[in-house]
Amino acid sequence: MNYIAQYNGLLQRGIIPAGRRVKKVYARLADECAAQGGRYTFDEQRATRPITFIERFCRHSKGEWAGKPVTLELFQKAYIQALYGFTDRDGRRQYRESFFLVGRKNGKSTLLAGLALYMLTSDGEGGAE
Repeated sequence: MNYIAQYNGLLQRGIIPAGRRVKKVYARLADECAAQGGRYTFDEQRATRPITFIERFCRHSKGEWAGKPVTLELFQKAYIQALYGFTDRDGRRQYRESFFLVGRKNGKSTLLAGLALYMLTSDGEGGAE
């Protein structure tokens, strides 16, 4: 499933409130997902692997959610697909760095810990640190 397109649709229709810059970025990402002739192409299977990993293997460790599986929200899934889905012909990702800015209590630490575990164990890079 293309979470970028789904999230963009909700943003553009005003169902999810967001600023114009966020809407513009996700509109561009959705357009790039559909385009296949550029330097970078969108690989939905590769983009979904970290999401599947986090929801299958990661569990909450504290509070009322302790021991329960992590379930990602749509904005988190779209963010992950944008990071991991765009690759060049050699399989290198388009984005090497990211800035993740969301309000308090939106799962930043949980999401980034899950991504760190994925990168360490399942990304396929030899000697990952």
